[in-house]
Amino acid sequence: MGADLYIDSVFMKQRAEWKPKFDAALKAREEFQKANPVHDWTLTDELAIPEALLAEWDQLDNAVAEAYEGMNKKGYFRDSYNASSLLWKLGLSWWGSFDGLTLHTDDGGTVLPVANIPTVIRMVESAELRDVCADDVEYFTEKRKRLVAFLNEALALNAPIAWFV
Repeated sequence: MGADLYIDSVFMKQRAEWKPKFDAALKAREEFQKANPVHDWTLTDELAIPEALLAEWDQLDNAVAEAYEGMNKKGYFRDSYNASSLLWKLGLSWWGSFDGLTLHTDDGGTVLPVANIPTVIRMVESAELRDVCADDVEYFTEKRKRLVAFLNEALALNAPIAWFV
């Protein structure tokens, strides 16, 4: 579970480019699994599987992951609802902090109009990180930069942001 934010025009273009690659990689991995039945390929460390099969599995699994990341590389930002949540560490909430700035859609989503993006940027930039250990400061600082860059991209494109929280 998490907050999923989209700049639709950018995301859909990126997805159209990478989705065929993702589908092909997924199909190849599934065919490999059928041809090489192992109870659970995610537990490869615990199983006695020949090294050549492990290498092939890793290559296929990495191709799926790369294509998935490619589909979501542009026009998309995710903030999970767990210890890695940026907004929680900023003392903000996807549900309450943006009331009055967003519009609710019929499909259960929320849209941030372009006119309100600068306000969200100011809120994110001005909030102080809370309850973050020294080892995690860099992670959350970089995640904040990615969110602000995402918001600025939408602003530059004059594109509203769709988010599902």
